Amino acid sequence: DRSYEERIRYEVGADVRVSGLPAYFGRRDGGIKNIYGSLDGVDTLSLALRSGGRVGSGDQGVPFSLLALESEGFDVWYRDDFSTIPLNNLLAQLGRQDPVEPILIPENATQIRIWANPAEYYQLVFLWIVLQDQTGRTRIVTMQELGFPGWHLMSANLPDDMVGPLRVLAIQINEPGFGAVGTVGSAVFDNLHAVIGSTGEEV
Repeated sequence: DRSYEERIRYEVGADVRVSGLPAYFGRRDGGIKNIYGSLDGVDTLSLALRSGGRVGSGDQGVPFSLLALESEGFDVWYRDDFSTIPLNNLLAQLGRQDPVEPILIPENATQIRIWANPAEYYQLVFLWIVLQDQTGRTRIVTMQELGFPGWHLMSANLPDDMVGPLRVLAIQINEPGFGAVGTVGSAVFDNLHAVIGSTGEEV
């Protein structure tokens, strides 16, 4: 009986597991926790994300799997022989010591800029900046094509229909195409800043 019970616990990982949720559903604003945490009988709740990707160029890259979790409150069935150290100590090592906070853009800013220096010319490779407003909405702002080697300034106007102040969530590289694309290369970036529309001040 113990063997069968442990097999089930190993497969499920908790008393109840909810899976198959839509991507980005209530993850950032806490919507998932609010919905399921308010149910009768739910004492603790922790989020996890299982996904994967590739390191390298397009579909030729080396595949990997990942499991992201809330290490501070991850409540899961565990057996002592799963690792050489207790689960609490293991999760503490996974915790973020210095979390990276989003960059806040002044509310009266009208443009965002960044200096870029690609190692070579990459045709149709563009720079994206992911923004989030105060309502939680996100928007991708396309700067322009990375261009030729050498430092040059890239810029884009900030959307006027988002509720400020805005935050920079990520800086991404995009290459359009069918299927998996991924030109091998490198680029460096520096001095991300915003422009105040009324004064032209750079901050």
